Amino acid sequence: MESQRSKLTYMTICSLTKKNSYRKFWFFAAIFLIFSHDFTAYGFEIEKNPGVPIEKNFIVGPAKVELEVSSGASKTVTLFVENRTGRDEIFEISFEDFSASQVEGETVKLLGNEKSKTSLKDSFFVEKKNFKLSHGDRLLLPVVVTVPGGASSGGKFGSVVVSATVAGNRVTQSSQAYTATTVLGRVATLFFVTVPGKNLSQGELISLKTKNEKKVFSESEIPFRLEYRNTGNVSLNPYGFVEVKNIWGKVVAREALDPWYALPDSVRTRDTLVRGSFFGRYSATAQVNRGYEDIVDTQTFVFYVAPTAFVVIILAILGFLVFGIWKKGKSREKLYE
Repeated sequence: MESQRSKLTYMTICSLTKKNSYRKFWFFAAIFLIFSHDFTAYGFEIEKNPGVPIEKNFIVGPAKVELEVSSGASKTVTLFVENRTGRDEIFEISFEDFSASQVEGETVKLLGNEKSKTSLKDSFFVEKKNFKLSHGDRLLLPVVVTVPGGASSGGKFGSVVVSATVAGNRVTQSSQAYTATTVLGRVATLFFVTVPGKNLSQGELISLKTKNEKKVFSESEIPFRLEYRNTGNVSLNPYGFVEVKNIWGKVVAREALDPWYALPDSVRTRDTLVRGSFFGRYSATAQVNRGYEDIVDTQTFVFYVAPTAFVVIILAILGFLVFGIWKKGKSREKLYE
């Protein structure tokens, strides 16, 4: 009898232990699924702040995102869109590739439906692409960036474009009304994604000159233009400074160059304005760190500054001298007559 009780007790303990094991298994499995799944990728939030000043525009940020994403992996970045137009607006989210722009004053060119060699437009995901925001609303939008498995190493580039649109009715000649969408403005956040692997960082400062390649100026604001060539397969962030020395070698002006980006296989220009009290001959020197391995390139440009008032005075003096010589010559001619 005692042995039967002991046997029954043993079986009960084993049964309870087995049930607890299953419970523990499913409990830890649920915890794993919760924390391993990126729920922020599938949610968005709208913050209300109607007291925001009316500026008749909207703000998107950040302007630039740099990520390192391995092949087959994903990362999530939260963008914000803030409506400051003073009225309700509809905002649409779209994705485009971009490339270096060849137009003066533009840094990048959005490619619309076109895909680039370093395309990233198909790698973005957002839960929703249309939002109605009241004035002061701030949208917090998680954006998932996924690099496909087997993707080659190097830089991948794309943008998340936010467009403010308004819908209105048009009437055709046949009096049939239809809805049309007018785009009020577009703002892009640029994504610079690096896929680890055999990446080549290679670039250099190739020239320093003034805009329009002028060498003589009448004012003390000198517009310089630097050209940087990226021959690698990842984007680079060069930085440095331009300093101006007078004829005696003394530094009389210096302008810092904050980091800017240069896309692979492209030439990126950087304009900067150097101000000072200039008069005479000067040499400008640009020292630019390539953005990798602490390599610094140097370029020099010589220019001259002669203020307009000084030129006028010199011309006036020359004019008086020429007139005096001519007058003296005339006097001698009369003397010998």
